[in-house]
Amino acid sequence: MKSRHRLASLLWLAAAAIALSACKPSPQEGATQYCAKVEASAGGQLAPAQKDQCTRQYLGLGELAKGCVDQCVASAPVGDAFNDCKDDCFGSYPPVLATCIGLTRSDDACVEHYKRLEKNQPKGYACVARCIRRKAPACSAKCGVPDAPAPPPDPGVPPLVP
Repeated sequence: MKSRHRLASLLWLAAAAIALSACKPSPQEGATQYCAKVEASAGGQLAPAQKDQCTRQYLGLGELAKGCVDQCVASAPVGDAFNDCKDDCFGSYPPVLATCIGLTRSDDACVEHYKRLEKNQPKGYACVARCIRRKAPACSAKCGVPDAPAPPPDPGVPPLVP
């Protein structure tokens, strides 16, 4: 009885694996779909060299990254949502200093704030860093993270006297 149950379980798993593999696009189809979404998210036509580079990038991905990117292609809308999804697959987001520079700051208070955020709330940091990179308004509120502290006064400018 146990062996029959095991056999049925193995057959079910094999059928599920075959069904799942049938749903996956071929590597070339996956690359074509991915690059079409990259092109649409970029807002225009990619040059032939850019398309070739995009295809090579996709084909060079490992299976886990490729599966993640395929989910983004299938489910994320074109534009920022797709780019953020793709960046999540690659574990990529702007560095802390680039985030502060996006706010036209480079002071220690800003850098320390975003370093702490990156360490303690990585998803929140990724969200706010990408939002700031896009120059969108109210990024901290949209991402549910605290604003950076106010910049220190400029030492080259005397304080206002009432």
